[in-house]
Amino acid sequence: MSGFKTIKKQPTQPKSQPQYEVADVLNKLGSKLEDLGLNSWQLRTLFALKKCRTSALGGHIDACDECGNISISYNSCRNRHCPKCQGRNREDWIQTRETELLPVPYFTHFLLFVLIVFVIRFA
Repeated sequence: MSGFKTIKKQPTQPKSQPQYEVADVLNKLGSKLEDLGLNSWQLRTLFALKKCRTSALGGHIDACDECGNISISYNSCRNRHCPKCQGRNREDWIQTRETELLPVPYFTHFLLFVLIVFVIRFA
């Protein structure tokens, strides 16, 4: 069928660990989280992000059938706001959107700046 093109998915490169994670910031805040005046839903979300991929949520043992290597993996919180849990989905979404772009230059930063100035002037 002419007119259709096959999109080959590029293999993903392992990304380096970020210097700081959301959980690091939340752990540093400690008990001050509860003093921020957040509602129960917001607190529950922050506590889920804080516990994500730690022993607090349990884990499982992965063993390679070929080499016998054993590694421990901690369970994720699966919260839709979690950057660890949703990072892969975000990357997949971005790659899909990039395939939909037209081969023309985009000036999104300029447009955003102009819109901000416009809103500030007339607000």
